[in-house]
Amino acid sequence: MLTTHLDSLDAPALRALLQSGGAQSVNTKLDDGRLPLHHAIENGSAADSAAALEIVRCLLDFDADPTSLDEDGQGTALHVVAGSLAREPGFALPCLRLLLDWMPTPLDLDTLLDAEGNTPMAVAVQQGKQLGAGDPATQQAAEDAVVSGVKTLLSHGSGLLQYAPAAKRGKK
Repeated sequence: MLTTHLDSLDAPALRALLQSGGAQSVNTKLDDGRLPLHHAIENGSAADSAAALEIVRCLLDFDADPTSLDEDGQGTALHVVAGSLAREPGFALPCLRLLLDWMPTPLDLDTLLDAEGNTPMAVAVQQGKQLGAGDPATQQAAEDAVVSGVKTLLSHGSGLLQYAPAAKRGKK
């Protein structure tokens, strides 16, 4: 039932379900192995951004953890949204800001590593490197979102490292 409300972008129904206790915890993996917050961000990228942001906000209201790794340890919600900056700038940038504003401070963003040792900043920078040819207006929006995303991460304490130092990745 939780997945149905996430997919339909029905924030009022999702909120009612969570308030009634009729759904699993927002930090429990769904049947597909993803966390609800990851699911909402991935689906929000292809949907109505205002409704998708309300779903993300609702999950955060019920204590979804933006720092939890997904099913395969591939990344946190911040990694997922940073990876969408160039592709879905109208959703990803406000979602990134929402997640960061919701997170506890101080939080060392450079300790949030995906399976490859990338920080959310590294994922955002990679988005900038992947920008290619296309419609000039779309390209400009994507570039602006990546630059704004990097600035937003910096303003929340992220370092400029593309990858976490080997010591933080557990390597010598």
